[in-house]
Amino acid sequence: MSKEQKITNNIKVPNKDLEALRLHFPHCFDKDGNFQLEKFKANLTEKEINFSTESYGLDWLGKSYARLLASDPATTLLKADETHNSKPENANSENLLIKGDNLEVLKHLANAYYEQVKMIYIDPPYNTGSDGFTYQDDRKFTVKELQHFIGVDAEKAKRILDFTQSKSNSHSAWLTFMYPRLYIAKQLLKDDGVIFISIDDSEVATLKMLLDNEIFGEENFRVL
Repeated sequence: MSKEQKITNNIKVPNKDLEALRLHFPHCFDKDGNFQLEKFKANLTEKEINFSTESYGLDWLGKSYARLLASDPATTLLKADETHNSKPENANSENLLIKGDNLEVLKHLANAYYEQVKMIYIDPPYNTGSDGFTYQDDRKFTVKELQHFIGVDAEKAKRILDFTQSKSNSHSAWLTFMYPRLYIAKQLLKDDGVIFISIDDSEVATLKMLLDNEIFGEENFRVL
């Protein structure tokens, strides 16, 4: 390895929600930094906050796995294209082009540009059935590992792992693909930042629910 080459390990997207919990409920974290959900619930119950077992929301097979992917550290490294960068026409460029899996790229960007981006435009798979979209994850977890990471029983962990390797193009597959990418994209945006998404009728309703209920909140949607 040359002296000029620098490697940054453990690239992980900042978790704004977890930071807020750590700030306001530090006693709900154990000595290893793990969030204790039951203690948190008990704390809120003491303050007479009513938990309802029913609420409006969006659920799908793979949702807990998608959340894991959103917080899982990047498994790749970025390497500069020195030949391209050394060309005279690129010497003073202020642009950045990164090639790679878009989820991994987003994690690298979020680590460097957390809450600094004014505008994002994405053109995700439309999932029309003819656009070639299928979901197949390359992360390899065992059933026991997945049980530990997302807190499900062995049967559901196996169902999720089978699902992630099935090359599915179902609504659940599309949502599992989209959730971590949109979650991390949100971390990039400034408070007054905006995201534009191209989509067609196949997933427009599903996308609206995902954005409103899981990512940005319904109050942040704007019609232009």
